[in-house]
Amino acid sequence: MEETRVLLIPYNLQFFADGEGGEKTEQPTSKKLSDARKEGKVAKSKEIVNGIALLGFFFALRVFLSFAGVRFEEIFAWVYAIIPDVISMNGSGLTIQTLHGIISTLLLKTLIILLPFLWLVFYRLCYKSDSGGMEAYNEAVATKA
Repeated sequence: MEETRVLLIPYNLQFFADGEGGEKTEQPTSKKLSDARKEGKVAKSKEIVNGIALLGFFFALRVFLSFAGVRFEEIFAWVYAIIPDVISMNGSGLTIQTLHGIISTLLLKTLIILLPFLWLVFYRLCYKSDSGGMEAYNEAVATKA
């Protein structure tokens, strides 16, 4: 009969509880809590504000994308609805005036869909940019006057 060898490796489970990020077995003392506060190892309000802002951004993005999706479906339906009318129009088919009207309407409808996004980009560039945006421009104009 063959003999099976069992390899046992002794290890200390306390190694897993030590160090950063390990699961602690006891509650921290008040000295450790005060030391952690001094070292800045506490949740800061800036992190909380950024987290809430990120959640708000994703919620706004979801709302905007649902709005944009419905509007783009309406545009596609409108384009496919006018195709037979354009083909049968005056027996001549597509004219420059008809094409101009279709493209103008498509651009206007697309602009209406993208207007909230464009407003945010404009606001970011003008008022909240790292270089100062409109605030830096206003200060420069005020110093010249």
